[in-house]
Amino acid sequence: MSKHLIDLVDIRKTYGEDDALKNITLYIRDGEFLTLLGPSGCGKTTMLRLIAGFTMPTEGKILIDGKDVSAVPPFKRRVNTVFQKYALFPHLNVYDNVAFGLKIQKLSAQEIDTRVNEMLELVNLKGYGKRWIDQLSGGQQQRVAIARALAMKPEILFFDEPTSALDPLLTGEVLRVIRSLADEHMTMVIVTHEMPFARAVSDRVVFLDGGVIVEQGSPEQVFENPQQERTKEFLQSYRETSSAQA
Repeated sequence: MSKHLIDLVDIRKTYGEDDALKNITLYIRDGEFLTLLGPSGCGKTTMLRLIAGFTMPTEGKILIDGKDVSAVPPFKRRVNTVFQKYALFPHLNVYDNVAFGLKIQKLSAQEIDTRVNEMLELVNLKGYGKRWIDQLSGGQQQRVAIARALAMKPEILFFDEPTSALDPLLTGEVLRVIRSLADEHMTMVIVTHEMPFARAVSDRVVFLDGGVIVEQGSPEQVFENPQQERTKEFLQSYRETSSAQA
């Protein structure tokens, strides 16, 4: 059994008088692929932002490798996040977007070149380094964002709805890259509505609603034999919506 890489201990996060997360205790193992599911506004993105350091918990502790990082800023945590909106720099080409964080770290030009080219090959964008961002499809842009995140060699990679802005064909491009990372046992947490993908690739699925963990377990347990009524209702609603769109 692999060690706990992340521990959330009695986490509460409030915005004004509203609880975004309540009494959250959760572990994530080294090398685990964890999927967060739940309706919009249930606290999934807030949980990612807390672990990444973009916001601080109101109560509770966040441990990474056993160390309390609750008040540690994002750039001092070995984590990186891929957002749904890519967050690429339009005035930089693909190569310089991927190299951006490495230059801030003051790595040598040779090391930067090696790592950028390795990452572009990993996301199937070899030879795209000199292209401008507006010359790329949405799927290619999202893969550049993944390459940029991976170039920093994070211990943990977060994905916040990475395919929500993409059509089905481009979604497949991005999910294939994420699946390949899962096959390499990189520690990842993803917020997604891509249920078939989550079912096929996740090691564990956590269902949130109203800022609390309602249910968690293996994909087979959560998708095929959910124990909580709220989970059953959510999955049934998803199936009905998918059938109507088919």
